[in-house]
Amino acid sequence: MTTRKLIRLFAVLALLAGAGCTRIERPAGQVTLSFSTGIPATRADDDLATRIADGRAIAVDAGTPDLVVLIAAADGTVVARYPAVDPVDTELDFDPSNPSRASITFRQASLTEGTYTVYAFANTQGLWAFTDGTDSYTAASLTGIASQAVLDALYFTPLTFDPANDVYPNPALQGARLPLSAKGQLSVSARGNGEVSLDLLRCVAQVDTEFRNDYISELNLTNLSVTFHHLNPATGYVLPHTPDFPAGAQDGNLIQTQGSITIPTQESGHLTSLVFPSEAPEGKYTCDVTFDFDADQDGTPETYTYTDLEVQDNRAVRITSLSRNQSLHILIRISRGQTVSFNFSLEDWVSLTETVLFE
Repeated sequence: MTTRKLIRLFAVLALLAGAGCTRIERPAGQVTLSFSTGIPATRADDDLATRIADGRAIAVDAGTPDLVVLIAAADGTVVARYPAVDPVDTELDFDPSNPSRASITFRQASLTEGTYTVYAFANTQGLWAFTDGTDSYTAASLTGIASQAVLDALYFTPLTFDPANDVYPNPALQGARLPLSAKGQLSVSARGNGEVSLDLLRCVAQVDTEFRNDYISELNLTNLSVTFHHLNPATGYVLPHTPDFPAGAQDGNLIQTQGSITIPTQESGHLTSLVFPSEAPEGKYTCDVTFDFDADQDGTPETYTYTDLEVQDNRAVRITSLSRNQSLHILIRISRGQTVSFNFSLEDWVSLTETVLFE
């Protein structure tokens, strides 16, 4: 075979191979939104009701996810939504046994070429009222919001929230659902196609006060109280927002209390609370810690009080803000010689988090 014929043969084979690898495009007019809460699909030692109550899973009602999605055009008009008025307009991909992810395909002529804003809310049913400061929205009427300005300002007041004493787990929250939300940009092509993946995150932050027993024997702490100053407003934003208070909201103290707590040696006891995202009003947060402890075991507990502790990390850098889905952790170690030490850290609220890939 001549060199020229070989070249022609290789050229034909290359064209055939290229044709075989050509990507099959989706039909025109399909926009797919994927959502993930970033948690494992299954976990043997984790109760599903607990995962919903602390916002690590999407709640399910009669096999359908408690999920509201709004797609708004540049002028703020909501042009597509889930649940849709006409079910033919949307296709849901959701497995109730794995409520950590959901996917929705929109087939609506209104999603023409352009850029849109996607708003998503999960776990809204029957927990907290939503408000923009003037009008109230229940989960059922949330889909009726038609203004991007209203959506961007959306904030909420949890009905079971007590800023003076909200120790979690709170019996009032039993069976409740912690809301999740997401906001992102969607680009739609000239063919009417587009896709985006968004993380549904908790609308609140977490404060975990851990008492670590490094003492020589079991610890029995009584009259326990931890106060974080100017940390907790009465309302907070539902959507991703800078960590500050909504207009008109007053900052308040977060007070964690417990009558007594017994901690075996080399173990920990926790006080955990839910708080709204915020920034320190005067550039810093401070806290007070007090408890009674019978260190000399003479039958009379001594009172240990620490006031105006500045909340700062191990590099002595002030922690001045707390964002949604973050966790502020204070580690209080009680050691030999009645030594008490304090360590503050701020991190993502990442319990059970894993990477989720979308096909």
